[in-house]
Amino acid sequence: MDLFIEETHETNWENPQEFRYTDCRQDEQKRGLSIKSKPLSLILQDSRDKSYLFNMMDTPGHPNFCDEISASFRLCDGVVIVVDIVEGIQFHTEKIIISAIKENLDVVLCINKIDRVVLELRLPPTDAYFKIKQIIDEFNRIVSENLQFSSEKEKNYFISPDKGNVIFTSSLYGIIFSLESFAKRYFELKKNIAKFDYENLEKAKTFAKFLWGDIYFNKRNRKFSKKPTSDENSSRTFVEFILEPLYKIIGYTISEEKDSLKEILDKLGIDLRLSEFKLDPKPLLKLVCGKFLGHFNAFVDTILKCVVDSKKGSIIKVNFFNKL
Repeated sequence: MDLFIEETHETNWENPQEFRYTDCRQDEQKRGLSIKSKPLSLILQDSRDKSYLFNMMDTPGHPNFCDEISASFRLCDGVVIVVDIVEGIQFHTEKIIISAIKENLDVVLCINKIDRVVLELRLPPTDAYFKIKQIIDEFNRIVSENLQFSSEKEKNYFISPDKGNVIFTSSLYGIIFSLESFAKRYFELKKNIAKFDYENLEKAKTFAKFLWGDIYFNKRNRKFSKKPTSDENSSRTFVEFILEPLYKIIGYTISEEKDSLKEILDKLGIDLRLSEFKLDPKPLLKLVCGKFLGHFNAFVDTILKCVVDSKKGSIIKVNFFNKL
């Protein structure tokens, strides 16, 4: 939420300390955690620069305040479940997933703090892929075991990045992307285009379908296959096209090799002023990731695709409660 507030308000947000803007109470600021749910209305833009009004509830993540989450579910049309990539799905996360199914809500999985696998755990890209896959598999296991609680049997609660209902974020460094948003960036760089027409948009969506799972890219015939190539360095497309570039961007940005960073940013079409190059690693990385990944556009696109709008959501809720 803090990232959205910073991006949508023309204010100087440079603070020497981390600040949680939705933790309004003194005890929340003192303890460093959310206690009460906070409503928030923001105007956010999708990748086509079309604006939408989002009414969101920032709920506590601590298991002791799960009643705040349950109450918020009655007001919402969908839920974004945020999971720390290092901590994974915990017991209270499982309760949230089950509650979302019982409340008949659309679900989006947000795998947060993706920077930690690079900067803290220092996992190789392939290991990071399996870490992400483990979280998704665990999520789908919980769904499969609790589908009997769903009143809408045909609703598909299973999640997968290639279905578009998984996003990857780092609120600390302003990283937000999905498979489709990353695929769009490849087409923008290749075609040197600023806006997508229908044909290029469909090509990017098709490309995104090949960026998850046991799919490999053969550089010789430039085709995708489900079997690794004979090349020893052959890796899955998610690793090759997403994780490895992301690792390089993070690695060069936090290093002191400014010349190498400038060369990479030029290839990515990112222009920085000299004063911006002199920033500390943390704000510099946040600036670079924002320019490369398009800030919160991927989040908006994902919500528009996976969560019903308020008009349809109201009808669904009325019908749902009438059946109780």
